[in-house]
Amino acid sequence: MALGASRVWFTLGRGIVNEVYHPRVDIPQIRDLGFIVGDGAGFWVEVKRRDDYSLRLLAPGAPVVEIVHRHPRFTLTLRIVVDPERDVLLIDADLAGEEGLRLFALLAPRLGTAGRDNLARIERHGGRRVLAAEQGPFGLALAAVDGAGRNALGLASAGYVGASDGWQDFHRHGAMTWSFAEAGPGNVALIGEVAPRATLALGFGSSAGAAATLAISSLMQPVGDVLERQAAAWQRWHQRRGEHALVSDKDARRSPTKWRCPRWCCGHIATRPIREP
Repeated sequence: MALGASRVWFTLGRGIVNEVYHPRVDIPQIRDLGFIVGDGAGFWVEVKRRDDYSLRLLAPGAPVVEIVHRHPRFTLTLRIVVDPERDVLLIDADLAGEEGLRLFALLAPRLGTAGRDNLARIERHGGRRVLAAEQGPFGLALAAVDGAGRNALGLASAGYVGASDGWQDFHRHGAMTWSFAEAGPGNVALIGEVAPRATLALGFGSSAGAAATLAISSLMQPVGDVLERQAAAWQRWHQRRGEHALVSDKDARRSPTKWRCPRWCCGHIATRPIREP
């Protein structure tokens, strides 16, 4: 979630991004977005399965997150933030360790809250390679750039979950060997190799093309600036909430308390009674 116009909410689990919601908090659009580290010669690790990671907020009370996965052969650092001006989730990835190790992003679309009838494709948009998916009125696209702003998404493939998806490729061959241009409609997944140091943008829209436009435009700004702006914005938000919360205990017990969801949520107003001790 972000303080701004964005309509993206994300969840985390086992050190990766789990469900991401758009354009409302009750519509999950992916199952998860995770990573595999491999050397192309038989060694490979899906980081969420090791469960050896640390997580911290980059600012108190702010959904600006840093996750560090550790392995004897590598360290993978992920910094995650929502672009406040666009329907885009940004992930800054940094793979450090033994020479020759490669990084792969695994994306499982669940557009429209379900895995069925999703269509996945490898596309080019604005001269950049993207992992794209659509279902009905929903679309998503994953793009990536390196530190110089160049395309950071290389070999890519779309497949059917449990049959021809990227995880199955690694499980059977110990490396990424498949390169399918599309899959679906059905329960699909996408995989793409990204540069060891890259920023990924997962965009959402009414079509894959619209989502790709948002993702690529988000990547035109330094991700460090977005992280810093959001951390500062959340600190200001908490300070304002603290000022508004200065109500005497006596007044609070005299009448029910009304609260409003923040503007990045639904703006709903609810009332909850305060119990006497």
